[in-house]
Amino acid sequence: MAKPYLIFKAHTGIYYAQICLADGTLSNNKSTGCRNRTEAECIVMEWIVTGNIPARVGSKGSIPIEDFLEKFWDYDKSPYVREKLGKKRSIHRPVFTGFLVLQENALQKLLVKM
Repeated sequence: MAKPYLIFKAHTGIYYAQICLADGTLSNNKSTGCRNRTEAECIVMEWIVTGNIPARVGSKGSIPIEDFLEKFWDYDKSPYVREKLGKKRSIHRPVFTGFLVLQENALQKLLVKM
């Protein structure tokens, strides 16, 4: 009998699974958090048996898009800026200030439409 899931190893060494859903499609990739195939298969089978297929495993939690964008376009808090500067690349503060203003205006227009 075919297994009700597909399992594969990512370049990070972590096993991921796609679970066959009731409509015949496959779920999005789900991280098992394991580097051992046997352990990963046990976790996936547990998800299937209990019917408790996680939305995300090991995630730090999702945040609203507004909060993410605000942090991303804030020059002093942006992980993107820190990464660029850490690689000795240039990134200019006025660019981020301009994009933050554009983002705020776009979000306000979007929220007005809702």
